[in-house]
Amino acid sequence: MKIIGRIHDYYDGAIAYGADNSLVFLRETTQQDDTVLDIITKILTDKGIDATSYYGKRALNLPCFGDSISTQLNIEIIGFCGKLYAGIRLIGRIENKDALPIVVNEVFYPTNGYHKLQETLSQIDEKYSVKYFKTATSMFGPQKYSNFERQCKVIDALWGNELTDVFVKMNAPYFCVKYSQSNLMRYAGTQTVESIPVLKNSNFYKVKDSYQAFQEISMYLGGVLPRQAPELVDISDKDRIEQHGFNKLSFRNPIKISQLKK
Repeated sequence: MKIIGRIHDYYDGAIAYGADNSLVFLRETTQQDDTVLDIITKILTDKGIDATSYYGKRALNLPCFGDSISTQLNIEIIGFCGKLYAGIRLIGRIENKDALPIVVNEVFYPTNGYHKLQETLSQIDEKYSVKYFKTATSMFGPQKYSNFERQCKVIDALWGNELTDVFVKMNAPYFCVKYSQSNLMRYAGTQTVESIPVLKNSNFYKVKDSYQAFQEISMYLGGVLPRQAPELVDISDKDRIEQHGFNKLSFRNPIKISQLKK
């Protein structure tokens, strides 16, 4: 797979194992419409999960906050080579009584496609060696715990669902659905969809290592999505003639001695 674009990602190093240069991947991040959000919302609704917010708008995620507004947990969805994966992004500042605060922005995924409440919390505890996430009940309290529990149900419901038609319509091997919090209200926010995002920013190497990601993208581009090719630039006949050397200095227009004397 030959990659064309300015984006660098974590699986680029796998090209050292060999690549098919006849297969071209135009790697460029673009914003997408809400079509995939409607499809994801339907998946959740069919499985009995409410996909609307307190404000009557579509919301795949209700953010959970820790002991301060500076720390929150948001759902992040990755569509990769035909399937959906989801994790929880911990973002903000963790107050640690025994040391300086820890600033963090990282996504945690369930292991082997199976999600448990304590499993994600233990991943965070192990990663940052803090007791901030020791128990869900002491961290969130009754109401916030229910929001986090809902996030877990959303991840369980989405993990592994196949959406081939969405990938073909986007003509992209992967995409990302991110949650953006409103600056005005703690629980208000929107979801944005990007095709071909930077996967390392979503810590997707926790789900697929560099070799797996490179191989799956190559096979998906070569077997499912339409073949990509660099855009051709139209060149005028006049420019083509000059490129071949037929200009004022070519053999068709020899310089005369009288012109050199001038």
